[in-house]
Amino acid sequence: MEIVKATKPRKAAETITIMLLAAIASAFLPAHAQQKGKIGDLVTFKDGSKGVLVQVDRSGESGWAVALQDSDPTAWAMTPGDVDTKALNKTAPEKRSLNNIYELLADTAGYAATEAIRKAAHGEADKAPAAFAVDFDNGWFLPTAGQMFSLFAMEPFIKKTIEENGGKLPEGNYWTSTPKNHLIAWFLGCQLGIFDDNDGGKTKTLFVRAMHRWQADKNVETFTLTFDGNGATEGSMQSMS
Repeated sequence: MEIVKATKPRKAAETITIMLLAAIASAFLPAHAQQKGKIGDLVTFKDGSKGVLVQVDRSGESGWAVALQDSDPTAWAMTPGDVDTKALNKTAPEKRSLNNIYELLADTAGYAATEAIRKAAHGEADKAPAAFAVDFDNGWFLPTAGQMFSLFAMEPFIKKTIEENGGKLPEGNYWTSTPKNHLIAWFLGCQLGIFDDNDGGKTKTLFVRAMHRWQADKNVETFTLTFDGNGATEGSMQSMS
């Protein structure tokens, strides 16, 4: 790292000017690259869409982000029987023992579930509107029961960021991509904070809150800022990276 040596004593005004220039330079360094994340951080994806981190792994380098807003209310399917959710090759248990609830909350593969539902609908949005209410092509997916529960549990930690960026916390009932049986999906009731089945009402209208897989950007560009003494005869200021 280069150090620029000054050639004469600096005046106080010169020192203040250099400090201001350093601060301005730091402010304009690329902010899109993020090496670590924590719950509540606002993140921006390649397509320009934004989300708030609601889950982060121990390394702080990957997790899930939730959209700032709900998608429009939609039905799970337009008519009963349109899409057989057995296409997912799994269903969440209908009984509510502690073990069964644990299995329900442990389901966190929302991207794969959304993809499977869309494939089962043969790409026809009318057959599975909830799974098509998200921008899947740009990485957004319909969360599973476990992921929606994580969102509900983390509300106190994401509230400020969501509201400061024009979003709103979830309110009401939300579809998940976790099937209860071969025809019915589960949903999260925010007022109760628990999961409930929809009693066969596939065509009822509920909200969708999309999620996105987040990965820290490890290719962070580094810049070196050096300082010119501008004719000074003494003193120096170390470069900044």
